[in-house]
Amino acid sequence: MASAAVTFLVYKAARFILSDPFERVDPSIPPSPSANNFSGAALQLTESFQMAPLIRWSVQFPIYKVHFFKVRRYVVISDPELIKELVNNRDLDAKSDDLEELTTLTGVNGIGTTHGPQWKETHRVLAPLFNYANLEHHLFPGVVQNASNLVEEISSRFAVNGSGGRAPLQSVDIDKILVDTTYSIGSGALFGLKLGDALYAEIKSSMHALINLLNESSMRPLTAANPLYRFKVSRLRREFRGYIAALINIKRAKLETEMPSTAARMDLMESMIRAKDPETGASLDDENIIDQSATFFFGGYNTTARTLAWVVHLVSQHPTVETKLLEEIDRVLGERDVPSTVDLSQLTYLNMVVKETLRLYCPAPVYVRRALRDTKLGGYDIPEGMNVMVSILGAHYSASNFSDPSQFIPERWQEGFEKVHSYAFIPFAKGERSCLGQRYAMMQMKTVLCCIYKRLIFRPDNWSSVGVGQDLIVFPKFGIHVVPKIRELNPTACS
Repeated sequence: MASAAVTFLVYKAARFILSDPFERVDPSIPPSPSANNFSGAALQLTESFQMAPLIRWSVQFPIYKVHFFKVRRYVVISDPELIKELVNNRDLDAKSDDLEELTTLTGVNGIGTTHGPQWKETHRVLAPLFNYANLEHHLFPGVVQNASNLVEEISSRFAVNGSGGRAPLQSVDIDKILVDTTYSIGSGALFGLKLGDALYAEIKSSMHALINLLNESSMRPLTAANPLYRFKVSRLRREFRGYIAALINIKRAKLETEMPSTAARMDLMESMIRAKDPETGASLDDENIIDQSATFFFGGYNTTARTLAWVVHLVSQHPTVETKLLEEIDRVLGERDVPSTVDLSQLTYLNMVVKETLRLYCPAPVYVRRALRDTKLGGYDIPEGMNVMVSILGAHYSASNFSDPSQFIPERWQEGFEKVHSYAFIPFAKGERSCLGQRYAMMQMKTVLCCIYKRLIFRPDNWSSVGVGQDLIVFPKFGIHVVPKIRELNPTACS
């Protein structure tokens, strides 16, 4: 009996080892280079930036297939035409099972992790909250205030020619500072909270702890099977969501005693409580609001901070770009230290700098869709259940899409410089499922950078390393160490 059981297990193991992980996938799709039938590409992933090999292959191959021990299987695309077809193919509308772990943070109702009718209903409710008028009236003032506080902090504490007495070569990790700043901006925009308020520190602490655990499992998938890990995640999740639920109760009580006013500023949570589906009149229940709050918070503050840090790094390394950027900001703002929303629309070179940074260091290097049924993509057969991975950075670094793609050239976004396929640059994804908060993200980044560069410049710390790391997003592995200096303004430059 025991012998038969052993024979059966050996047989099943042999079948698994010898099986084709892409049996029903179009055979004309090439496999990833140097992959073997059993482990696939798993042994080629690096510790710090796991997606790097896949992105490099995406630059070489517009479509290929890859697997990891036959458990996770993907068709990877980076060709803009294939991406365009995927975006418009309803058979490829499902979110990948890879996002299951992320729902620990964002919940099952988060707009970033749902699909089909549920996604459409949620999108109808949330989309109006991010229109230009709402952003300008309700959220922009808080961004300006936090950006001004950031500039004051850097000027007084960290600038080598400021009042803090910093040594000439004493650098600071601007990435860490910007993460704290965007947390403050996000807390104000989403929850109406500021430093010192009840629940401000509690939400920050529990969310950071939860993200750190999820980052750990993203780097080491076997970690997720550890019972102690699952216990820690479950405890932190209850704690994090409990804080947000308590805040919703406070907001609901406040809104019940106040008359609605178009003049009053509302945070996003208050807007979600009041929002209704324009077709059905339905509103979001508390669980849904918790999920959307977690989605916006996680998806917004961390990704924005890292992009801002990469901008500072790149500009500090390119004096010509810095000169053009400072000249534009001085011309548009004059003697003012902070911009208006009208000013932001006139900062065209700043917009180019941000876009070029997103091209080179997009926080999300890929996104994944799952086939709901057997379908075709670019003429290739894609079976039901297959994951199709869009290599965002693969498209961004392809010489077929951009000239000299590894170089930081903001001018490439100037009209007439080069023709860029509309699906070759996709930091916020594309189509109706593109990032709901992208307009707010761009407004926030341009405002913070405008305030910073109106008063400050940064010099690179030549003795520090940068490096690229990856957990749930791409980030500067060793931080961004720069030397801040207060600008010596030329009065004529502001006239």
